[in-house]
Formats: sequence, structure tokens, C-alpha cells
Amino acid sequence: MTPRGRGLLALALAMLGACGPASSPPPPAQLADPLRVSGPSPYPPGCNPIPAGNPGVGDAVAFVGAEAEPHLAIDPGDPRHLVGAWQQDRWRGGGANGVGSAVSFDGGRSWTRSDARFTICSGGTLAGGAYPRASDPWVSIGLDGTVHLLALAFDNHWAGTRSAILASRSTDGGLTWSPPARLALETTRDVSLDKCSLTADWTRAGHAYAVWDRLSGLDGPGDSTVSGPAEMARTVDGGLTWEGPWTLYDPGVNAQTISSQIVVLPDQTLVNMLVVITGLSAMVPTVEVALLRSIDAGLTWSATPYTVSAWQSVGIVDPRGGTRVR
Repeated sequence: MTPRGRGLLALALAMLGACGPASSPPPPAQLADPLRVSGPSPYPPGCNPIPAGNPGVGDAVAFVGAEAEPHLAIDPGDPRHLVGAWQQDRWRGGGANGVGSAVSFDGGRSWTRSDARFTICSGGTLAGGAYPRASDPWVSIGLDGTVHLLALAFDNHWAGTRSAILASRSTDGGLTWSPPARLALETTRDVSLDKCSLTADWTRAGHAYAVWDRLSGLDGPGDSTVSGPAEMARTVDGGLTWEGPWTLYDPGVNAQTISSQIVVLPDQTLVNMLVVITGLSAMVPTVEVALLRSIDAGLTWSATPYTVSAWQSVGIVDPRGGTRVR
């Protein structure tokens, strides 16, 4: 070995000694054991009774104690403050006897239950804007710690035709809830509301945005008459009052939107991600994931959605009978 080679070898060995032996990566952080948040159903037995004759056998089955569609929000001002919401006592035909919720002020180590009065079972009254069933719970926390809870509420199919978007606010972190505010209402079977979500604006105090889809033409001869625009309402005073609703985007007949959800960018631009389905009556409709933008806090939106990607899901089929899984 040349003198230069011996010098380089000595330098390499010295550097290796300085760095120490190679170490394995640290083990992953240990998670705490799962903590039960929901527990048994808190609602009175028979609070949403099935009338004699059991109309609509497939629909008229309530799974008391069953929870579905959980959603969790983290306070942007305090990561230890968490609020969760879910469907409580799910019905086979859709919706639940209420929207359950719970709050934690210690990062999830302990939880306190408290349900908004969206339904009869959860303490609401018909005169106060409550409904037999609720679905699609969504929770978001504003800059000042105000908690916003959103849900789709509707009648049992044997007793009525109403569907509504309801919002409730909590100023004590999620321990108690205001009476529900009605953001939208439909009263016929031809029109229905679905898939609502809510976003509290982390750049503007008091602002929050609710979005959903509004399906019309459901009593028509087929999908060719159906239309499903994306709708929106907003609050600028922390949920005391709501403006709207108005239409973000209407794809026309034989088409619909679904699954709208708003995010707020650092420059205060609102971006609504949604799914746009065209050619509903076709054997294979065109489905795309798209974006809409607003630069004025949701008052106006870009006229044409920006397509992000084609939706290329092939779906899931139950191998026992070939039935497509929803």
C-alpha cells in the first residue's frame, strides 16, 4: 500500500471510530391500549319505535348499541383537545337513532359523552327541529375553540319525506351543544340531501363552511332525469347564524356530485374536493375526482371543476353470491 493509501485508510478508520458502531433504528412508540369511548347506547329504549306491521322489512331494523362512521377533530389551538362523533344505534336502511359525540381535554386519555339534540332519541323535539334519524356526522373546531357538529337528519320512510342538514355548536369544547340550526331542508321524496361535511376556517375567526349534495329527480323515470349539484352554507360568527344555502357547482341532469369536502389553504383560498359523476344512466358512468376554488371565503367558486383524476375503482363483489358491496 502506498503512503497515500495508508493515510486514507487511517482517516477512514478514525472517522468510523468517531461515528461509533452502526446503530439500529429506535423501536416505534408504544401505543396505549384501546380506550372505549362510546359504550352502550345512551338512548331510552323504544325512543324511535317501529309501527305495527313492520313496514319495509329490510329497512326497519335498528342495531341498538352499534356505532358507525366515526369522525375526529383536533383543536388547532390545543392538540390535547379532541372531539369525536359517530352514528349511534345504526339502522339497516340508513341513518341512526342519533349522533353520538365525546370530548377529551387530555389528548384522548379520558372522554366525556354529550350528544347534540339532532334526533328525538338524543333529546330533541319535532318542534325544536329534531328528526327520527341522523347520519353523516362531521365535526370541526375553530380558531377560538368553538366546536361545530354537522349531520344529515331525515324521517323514517314510513312516516315522512323530510331530509335536512343540521348544525350545532359548542362553546365549552364539546361538553354541551346548542339547539340545532337548519341549513337546508327538503320535504318530498323527489329531492334528497346527502353526504355533508364541515370545515372550520383556521385562517379566519368565526368562519366555517358546510357542504353537501342535493339530489333531485328521484321520482323520475330513471337516472337520466337526476341532478345532484354541490350545495353550501357558511357561518361568519362562530355558528350563531348561517348564510345560504347556495350552489357551488351544478353538473346538470343525468349527473351528480358527491362527497364534497373543503380545505383551507394558508393564503385563505378554499378548495372543495368532490366526486363528479356524469352519464348516470349509462352502463358505466364517467366518474372523476375534481376541485373547485374560492378566493372570497366561499361566496363564489370557479365555474369549471379542475379534474384531478379519473375514478378507476373496479369495486368489490361478495364471492358468496356475486352481489356488489356498497
